[in-house]
Amino acid sequence: MLKSVILFIVIVGATFYLFMGFHTKIEIKETTLSPKIILFKEYLGDYRDLNSAMRTLEEELHSLETKNYQQFGMYYDDPNHLENPHQARAIIGVLLDIKERHIAGKFLVDHANYRINENNEVTCLSSTFPYRNELSMSWIISKVYPAIVEYGKTKGLFVQGNTIGALEIYHYKNNERTVEVLFPYGTGIEKLLLNRAPKPTYVQKNSDL
Repeated sequence: MLKSVILFIVIVGATFYLFMGFHTKIEIKETTLSPKIILFKEYLGDYRDLNSAMRTLEEELHSLETKNYQQFGMYYDDPNHLENPHQARAIIGVLLDIKERHIAGKFLVDHANYRINENNEVTCLSSTFPYRNELSMSWIISKVYPAIVEYGKTKGLFVQGNTIGALEIYHYKNNERTVEVLFPYGTGIEKLLLNRAPKPTYVQKNSDL
């Protein structure tokens, strides 16, 4: 009986592990983020409280006159190293094709808390991971983020001052949902620094982000 229970637990655990995609090899590639219209609003607070802001964002996007967009979050700070995690900075919104600037402009008429900007092409390190549920995000933050940072440092791509944080693009429109994690670096990153809040105080200087 005990052996049967243990076997059952092992099978269930292995099935869950495979379902979540935790066995997936973290593949990192050097890529570019092409110029986009960035329609966004600022967020200041604990990243753990972002779910509510994301739900509000999704509701407000119903009035956007296109479905041809990529929802994203740009995270500028490492909450593990902040003196006050409630001062973490982010922006959330959508990336639109350059030719759809007029659609973003219409959206702003009824949504004054949003802003628009346009990025230059910027180099990035990226990795894509399956999204199943909130546990997927915990895995991405604990495993994918450090792997990208280590790759960037080892290759000499990330040096002091040439990165600004992590960009997550949520590809949720198809049955196979994924999260694309990008770390922009080098020339052009200043166009992505769009949260106007002061940089928070870090308890140690060397953050991974």
